[in-house]
Amino acid sequence: MKRLTKAQSELIDAFLAEHAARVSTAQLEKDFLISEVFSAFTEPVAVCLHAASRPGPLLSKRVLVLGAGPIGTILALVARSAGAGFVAVGDVIDEPLRRLADLGVDETINVATEADRLARHAEGKGTFDIVFEASGSAGATISALDVVKPGGTIKAHGRRSTCRRS
Repeated sequence: MKRLTKAQSELIDAFLAEHAARVSTAQLEKDFLISEVFSAFTEPVAVCLHAASRPGPLLSKRVLVLGAGPIGTILALVARSAGAGFVAVGDVIDEPLRRLADLGVDETINVATEADRLARHAEGKGTFDIVFEASGSAGATISALDVVKPGGTIKAHGRRSTCRRS
C-alpha cells in the first residue's frame, strides 16, 4: 500500500477539518449510501483487520483464535482469507463453533468440554504460530501460552499487549 506524502496528508486533514463540522452522519449515509447495518459492521471488521496485521503475514501459518464471539469470528475469517494454513477456534459455547465450522474453519474446540483436544496442541512446546485471544478470559490467555510455538505470537485482542514466546 502506498503511503501518503506529508503534503497530501496535510491537505486531507485541512479538507476534513473544514468540512467535517458541516456534514452530519445522516448526510454521510445518504451521500455514500451506507446502511446502518453496514456502518455498524465496518468498525469491528476494521479492528480485526488491524489486529490480524500486527503479528505479520498469516500466509501458511497455524492460527488459533480463542473466543468465538463477533470479534473472534471475524478474526478467524480474516485469518482464513489471509491464507493461514490452519485455523482453529476455541470457545465455551457450541453454537458459534458450529457456525465457524460451516464457514470453513479447520478445527473448532469447545474448551469447556473438550479441554483434551486443546491440550494436544500444547504437546511438543505448542503447535500454533499465532494465537489471537479474543475472549477476554484470563484462562484463555494462560492456554495461549501453552499452545503457541516457541517464537510464536500471542495477540491479546482488546488488551494493550502482544507477547512472543522465546
